[in-house]
Amino acid sequence: MSRFRRRKHEVPGLNLASMPDLIFTVLFFFMIVTHMRQTEMKVRYVVPQGTELEKTGHKGSVVYLYIGHPVDEEGNETSDETRIQINNRYVSVHEIPGAIAQAREEMSSEDRMRMTVSIHADRNTDMGVINDVKQALRQAGALYINYSATNKEKDKNSKQ
Repeated sequence: MSRFRRRKHEVPGLNLASMPDLIFTVLFFFMIVTHMRQTEMKVRYVVPQGTELEKTGHKGSVVYLYIGHPVDEEGNETSDETRIQINNRYVSVHEIPGAIAQAREEMSSEDRMRMTVSIHADRNTDMGVINDVKQALRQAGALYINYSATNKEKDKNSKQ
């Protein structure tokens, strides 16, 4: 029995030589794939639900118009009044044609032809405000308008 001695085997250390390569590869992947928000949200809105939804294309030709309650930098609502935001600034209904014209000038000639205004309005916004915005967009020559909504069937399935 003395011939068979047990040697203590140590577990070899983990080779971490390729770890920096993996970290930088994952970091590079997320930098490429992530889409950074270009507009700072100054209003809070809850998107209404819809049943007949379709995605819009041509991201460069879309102007986003937000309607909701104003929020501060931390995301807390500051008042109950309804505010309109285009790009990074508040506008009144009368300033919408000028803001749309400015956004149109910043686009390429191809994007100007198919410019679409995407309205992201709070579900509790008065229809009078929506109609005033639509009239101002008509004056600005922005005739392609879509409304943002969530899919009603998906919301039902996710709640169950």
